[in-house]
Amino acid sequence: MSDRQLDDYIAELRQTLRRDGLTGTGVVHSFALIREVAGRELGMWHFDVQLLGGLAILHGNIGQMQTGEGKTLTATLPVAAAGLAGIPVHLVTVNDYLTARDAELMTPVYARLGLSVGVIVQGLSVEERQQQYSCDVVYCTNNELAFDYLKDSILLKGRAHPLHLHALRLQPGYRAAEQASLQQLMLRGCILRW
Repeated sequence: MSDRQLDDYIAELRQTLRRDGLTGTGVVHSFALIREVAGRELGMWHFDVQLLGGLAILHGNIGQMQTGEGKTLTATLPVAAAGLAGIPVHLVTVNDYLTARDAELMTPVYARLGLSVGVIVQGLSVEERQQQYSCDVVYCTNNELAFDYLKDSILLKGRAHPLHLHALRLQPGYRAAEQASLQQLMLRGCILRW
């Protein structure tokens, strides 16, 4: 495929995945596409073991890979496939260095696929965190994600269920009384789509 044909195929597959979800055929086509894009953008094509690792992750399983076997590249398969299907994705690492490094290394793949990439590291303001969390793919550490989730839970005061949020919107005076504190929420969710 030419670059233009590839871009057309990306748009077509995105529509298919958003309509049909991550079906068997959709996953096969998305993995093949992501492999080709990684090859063109990074000069790295996924090996068979990486394709199998990506498939395991996509299906909710745990795969173990040794240092140097390409976990960073492997992760692009389930992450980008889900992102193309319209599913917000968080890729969780153990420290800020890996978070920033992996996001920077793999951004060309995601960008070619039309996916935005956010990076959550220590020291970001609430506004910066909200902006980063609104991206299609978010690289973050387990600590940052857990604490942001807890902070949002405190702001929501146990009203995180979609029915609670809908009821809040129906209350008289809700917008004036609650809107300011709820604007501080960081993670994407039902309440941020209002």
